[in-house]
Amino acid sequence: MPWPMVPFGELAEFRNGLNYTRDNHGNGLKVINVGDFGDRFVPDIESLGEINPNGIADDADFLQPADMLFVRSNGNRELIGRVMYMENIPYPIAFSAFCIRARIVAPNALPKFYTYFFRSGVVRNVLSSIGGGASIANLNQGILNNFAVPFPDKNTQEAVVERLDAFESLLANCKRRIGMLEEAARLIYTEWFVRLRFPGHKQATTGTHELPSGWQATSIGTVTSYLNRGVAPSYDDNAPKRVINQKCIRDRQLSMEQARNLANEVSSEKWLQKGDVLINSTGTGTLGRVAQVREELDSVTVDTHVTIVRPRTEIPPWFFGQQLLRMESIFESLGEGATNQTELKRDRIRDTGFLLPSPQIMAAFDEKVEPMIERIEVLRKQTAQLRQARDLLLPRLISGQLRL
Repeated sequence: MPWPMVPFGELAEFRNGLNYTRDNHGNGLKVINVGDFGDRFVPDIESLGEINPNGIADDADFLQPADMLFVRSNGNRELIGRVMYMENIPYPIAFSAFCIRARIVAPNALPKFYTYFFRSGVVRNVLSSIGGGASIANLNQGILNNFAVPFPDKNTQEAVVERLDAFESLLANCKRRIGMLEEAARLIYTEWFVRLRFPGHKQATTGTHELPSGWQATSIGTVTSYLNRGVAPSYDDNAPKRVINQKCIRDRQLSMEQARNLANEVSSEKWLQKGDVLINSTGTGTLGRVAQVREELDSVTVDTHVTIVRPRTEIPPWFFGQQLLRMESIFESLGEGATNQTELKRDRIRDTGFLLPSPQIMAAFDEKVEPMIERIEVLRKQTAQLRQARDLLLPRLISGQLRL
């Protein structure tokens, strides 16, 4: 028997977020913005930015456990309608005017069930398509208020949530294990190459530049086999090849969801390879941001706003990526040009200093860290498989197609 459908406004009340300006920049109140959503089910509380709340926020603006938060307005229509669930609120947290809070008030409606409902791909696509606006897409309270949602009995809602929570628990566990492995590898890098407490460091003799014997202070250009900008693409939605842009490097990871299909042919050197480091090389705000290709990619490149930096074969890729990641502030400072057209030129990247340890130490580091990196990649693949399984199951569960 089909579940009854009701307007979402019969189950929830809505509130837009805070309007604030640069005058409110400061500390005192954590605020969730569009950039904090990503594909998260719950927000990363510790990473949230802060504002000075004086004169613009009161208790009614603070989030509560079990609130739902939607992306209301953004230039990227695909982001409209993304939703997160507020699980743990350890201190006052508000949300920006680009978001809408939905607070369930109906006693027999479970907020987490409706969070899962609105995270369904079909529902997200509908919200994105009906969001008004030309250059800036918008979701508003009226759309949410009238949006038809299923309203099964509470026991059914609880059963659906239990099934989907199992996936979220597994995904969170994978994310936690990836974070622990990455942190362990970073600590080893710091110990060996920042503090110079590598194996045998007490017996090591000093060579030039006060470095251990066999180490070199060189430049990025001397340790790379390829360093060049990406392509100026023409796009074709039916083409099999893909190109990613500088927005994909915002979180220091590549998002194939944002890749666009490429129509023109590309030099084989510009197809991304595992171990390549990508550097945002134009614009402001993300100039110098670094991401590394951690897996084998099939026919993927970058646009001309991004520089591909490929290490020589004898340089351990993860070591190379970590050293360039620590240079983000240096790359940002090397930008030239007007404020809104800042550019990081290739020769400046080539000439930037690079610490090159002895081959023996690099080999020892690679032997110690590579198993961690391989395990991380296994966990990333498991995460992708879990998400795929969840996304296939989710619409069938929240529509009542699967018998519980």
